[in-house]
Amino acid sequence: MEILLTCTKCKIEKPESEFRNQTSTKTKKKAYCIPCDNLYNKNRYLAKKDKCIEKVLLWQSKNKRKIKGYKSKFLLNKKLKNQPKENINTTILESAEPTVIPINDNIQIC
Repeated sequence: MEILLTCTKCKIEKPESEFRNQTSTKTKKKAYCIPCDNLYNKNRYLAKKDKCIEKVLLWQSKNKRKIKGYKSKFLLNKKLKNQPKENINTTILESAEPTVIPINDNIQIC
């Protein structure tokens, strides 16, 4: 049996799955249902659009290294996803430096 919650914005009783999680509340769910929350967030963004953009640009200017790391990680994952599965392991192995592992008196190259 699913728990029903009432949205404080539209006043409609909806199943718990129609609400986003919020750990700071007693029910662990937001007071607004997802459609009402989307509308609230959209209106809030439009009202403060200039401030939001300014804040993002400021963060980006202070965190160029993080952004570069995120981009390179994204591009690497994208490159690996686009390769056929049988080529992924060989590509990783070919790009790795050969390692010398001494076994007894013999030398083995991996």
